[in-house]
Parts: sequence; structure tokens; C-alpha cells
Amino acid sequence: MPSGSATAVGLLLTTTLTELEAVAEGGVAAARDTETLVHLADRSQGLGLACCAAAVNRLMDQLRRARKSPDESARGPAAEALLHAYYVTLLASQQESIAAAVPALPD
Repeated sequence: MPSGSATAVGLLLTTTLTELEAVAEGGVAAARDTETLVHLADRSQGLGLACCAAAVNRLMDQLRRARKSPDESARGPAAEALLHAYYVTLLASQQESIAAAVPALPD
């Protein structure tokens, strides 16, 4: 499980990363309940993490397309969207961890 700060934003980002890892482990073609990711994207958007929300929403669109298509080549864009969503969310999580830690540094 990715580690982040214990703030509400940090926990949201950590949970999102965990869900993205679960998608990666199961594969983009696997049937999976995506309701949790939709909820996490909505919460991210509500907290001003528009880049994270957009990346997860793009992933959801690509996963739907890949699952409906009999053509295996539809999985490529879904895999790319998964990597993109993970990298964007990881970067946000790392930034949030740094921002949470900086006030504790001595002057």
C-alpha cells in the first residue's frame, strides 16, 4: 500500500493509488466494480484535485471501451490511462506529503 500523509487529502490519494494498483493487478480487461474509483474521482474533484480526477475519469472511460470491445487492441489505451492516472495521483500524493512535512522542519 502506498504511504502518504495522514491528512484527509493524503488518505484520499493513498486510497486512490491502492484502487489503481488493484486495477493493474487484475488487468484492464478484467471485469471489476469501478464504483469506488468513480467515488474517489468525485471526491478528488471536490477537493480541488482536478488533475487526479480527470486522470481517473479518463481511465474509467478507457476501461469501459476496452471491456465492450472484442478487439484486444482496445486494452492499450486503457493501460496507458491506468499508468497516467497512477503517475498523476502518485505525484500529487508525494507533493501532499512534502507539504504536510515542511511545517515540522526547524527554522
